[in-house]
Amino acid sequence: MAQAELEPVSDDDKQKVELEITEIVDGSHFYAQVAGDAAVTALAEKLKALCKANSAGPFEPKAGMTVCAQFTQDDEWYRAKITARTGTDYTVFFIDYGNLASMPASCLLVVSGRLLQDHPDMVRIPGLALECRLAGLQPSRIRNSKGLWDEEAVDRFKLLLQEAAAEGRLVGRIYSVTRSGAGHSKFVVALDKLALRSHGAEEREVREELQIGRASCRERV
Repeated sequence: MAQAELEPVSDDDKQKVELEITEIVDGSHFYAQVAGDAAVTALAEKLKALCKANSAGPFEPKAGMTVCAQFTQDDEWYRAKITARTGTDYTVFFIDYGNLASMPASCLLVVSGRLLQDHPDMVRIPGLALECRLAGLQPSRIRNSKGLWDEEAVDRFKLLLQEAAAEGRLVGRIYSVTRSGAGHSKFVVALDKLALRSHGAEEREVREELQIGRASCRERV
């Protein structure tokens, strides 16, 4: 649970940021990078290239280590943090994208001392993925007594964000930034508005569409 709010943002001066979704966790929780930022894009490509060129030898992976991990869907290498070990597999968190994956040690590379010497940013720069939540939006206990997001709500959220990626831009308005008491990020960005801006079309508010959809779901329960 997020805690210890750092700086409340004034209603009259809330910062807006254009986002590129990289991972969806549940019905109001996701990871994103800042969209349209050439520095972020260049840094992500540089880090990926450095991981791919890393020639360190065998090592013993341990929880908490920052490593280069091979993502099986594209066989590329990315920065990751080891979070756990189960048998011979390791769970890693890709710090620049926000997704988790399980893999054997053969898909992990230690960040070599030479690489750290030549490119200290490999571990110095925080993960590029912003952990984001829609402020005040909670799962319905009518639909799930444990207070968890149901599959239909998560699918609806994914659909809206996929439409944003395909049709236009996704712009969030920051409500607050808080320290995270759990999870994989140090901070959580709470958004009180998440707008889909399509080319030549009226702006759509993701939160409002989610609330309308969930209200109609409750009517069917």
